[in-house]
Amino acid sequence: MSLKARTRSNTPRETISHEPFCADDCHKQPVSTEGIRTENGSKGELPMRVVEVKWQDAWIDTCDIKIKKAKKLKPVMRSTIGYLVEDAGDWLVLSTDRFHKGKEVSAPMVIPKGMIIDYWEYEDKD
Repeated sequence: MSLKARTRSNTPRETISHEPFCADDCHKQPVSTEGIRTENGSKGELPMRVVEVKWQDAWIDTCDIKIKKAKKLKPVMRSTIGYLVEDAGDWLVLSTDRFHKGKEVSAPMVIPKGMIIDYWEYEDKD
């Protein structure tokens, strides 16, 4: 799927792409950023790009309702802000936290691009 981040100042930036990674039992330990390359080519540092993602999320309810009412149900619209860990083509991986020492992030979130309405990259004002 071709979906490109826009910056809040409407200046397009290149999408980050780097080697895929995963961690076993990621619910017990932070995701490793080993092997990630930053824009300047240095290895092992997490790019400090912050993105806002507007997306439609699935949801469930356990009550009984009439079919006519069920046909009118819609996905929940959400906005999520976090560090962009990976743009994996068909999905984004975000993280809420980045450790300044070490090569780890915590609370990874995977959002399939088919659920994304739009997303923006925030620019650093340095």
